[in-house]
Amino acid sequence: MARGWRFGLTVALALGVAGSAPLLYAYVSDYDVQRIYRSFVALWVNAIVIGYVIGWPMFSGLAADVERLAPLLDPPRRSRARSTLSDAWSNPGVWVARLVGFLFGAIPSAPALWDVVAGRSESLLYLWVPLLIPLLWATLLPALWRVIRLSVFVYRLGRDHIRVELGDLRLLGVFADIGIRHLLVIVVGLSVIPMQAILTGSLVWFDFVPPLIVTVPVALIVLILPMWGIHVAMVAAKYAELDRLAMALVQAERDSERFLLLSLYRHRVGEVSEWPVSAGSASRILFYVVIPPLAWIAAALMQNLVASVLSAQ
Repeated sequence: MARGWRFGLTVALALGVAGSAPLLYAYVSDYDVQRIYRSFVALWVNAIVIGYVIGWPMFSGLAADVERLAPLLDPPRRSRARSTLSDAWSNPGVWVARLVGFLFGAIPSAPALWDVVAGRSESLLYLWVPLLIPLLWATLLPALWRVIRLSVFVYRLGRDHIRVELGDLRLLGVFADIGIRHLLVIVVGLSVIPMQAILTGSLVWFDFVPPLIVTVPVALIVLILPMWGIHVAMVAAKYAELDRLAMALVQAERDSERFLLLSLYRHRVGEVSEWPVSAGSASRILFYVVIPPLAWIAAALMQNLVASVLSAQ
């Protein structure tokens, strides 16, 4: 996992430094400082998002979770789960998403590319756009595709293959951890992307609405889907056990010790949770929901500080 983060950080720094070189030249050539600042912020925000998505250890984290769940899988299903996980990560849809993302990023970048080809002086400030924006979307869309595919894999794993032991549900908390971890990928992206508009003081609806339209449904899917499959299995196991106990109670004598023990056990089974969510998991979900607004507020305060410094020059 550390290797993934280091690689993502290296990519972000390399893209940011390479894109900053023309801006440094523009600064020493007496270009407008405000415009250089806006381009600089947008460049580094996009570079950080690309590095973050590339470095996120999504596959290795989920593979470790599958190994933690191995005791609840029958031996033949363990190897099948590992191979299915690999198929969910690497499949033709990833390349399709990468191509669509590249084209989606190339279309709005076309004016900047045309300015570069035409040799306009302003193009120096946005020389990075025709390269970085297509790369950004060619990174984001495959990541969204993968996180949805992995969520579907976890849903099916929990619904069809995990053995639910009502007496010990601690391992099933892994499903909540997976959903929360997938949610964090979306939350951080949603926190960072609008910052370039906030930090540059050019807040428009287009900076918020499209990310919300794309990310909110995906966030709900990747959070709920991993827990929904095991929820179905937990409900089925719980009510199957309650039905078995109800039949045993009918056969037991009402005043016997067996009847009392069965009744107590039946009451205990009836109180078993049907979701793999603990109090700690619920609080983490609430905390992650608060992250984007806090990040936007911090960015707005930073923008006011930078605007004061630039206006004083």
